[in-house]
Amino acid sequence: MEDARLAELKRLLVWGDDPSGALLYFIDHLACDPGFLERGVPIQHGLLESILPEMARSAFGAQARLSDFRLSLLPRQRFIHGSVRLDGTPALVLFFEDTLVGMLVAILDSESGGRCALLLFSSAAPAPAALPSPN
Repeated sequence: MEDARLAELKRLLVWGDDPSGALLYFIDHLACDPGFLERGVPIQHGLLESILPEMARSAFGAQARLSDFRLSLLPRQRFIHGSVRLDGTPALVLFFEDTLVGMLVAILDSESGGRCALLLFSSAAPAPAALPSPN
């Protein structure tokens, strides 16, 4: 059942028309399940920890800072989820390693109803450097 739910989350995140649909699906079908949260293996993820701060600075300004990465991996599904802090406020991370597609959800205004910013990202591996032409 969890595999089907993660497959649907991936479909919504990668091919969906509305990124908020992926977020709502995660909250309604996965995050509310304590067993799902317990199955994750705590990890450090160099790729996410390097690209997310750059993405946050690009979206929210040069002063934006991410800290307190708490990421979990479901190894079989190659799915990472967790939390970070964006300038001290909570943010959610979702990332599929096989497609290199993810989402950062920053809670911008928790006092007045929880206004959020959803940032979709893709991190393809850099192309290898081309060999010089012998011509």
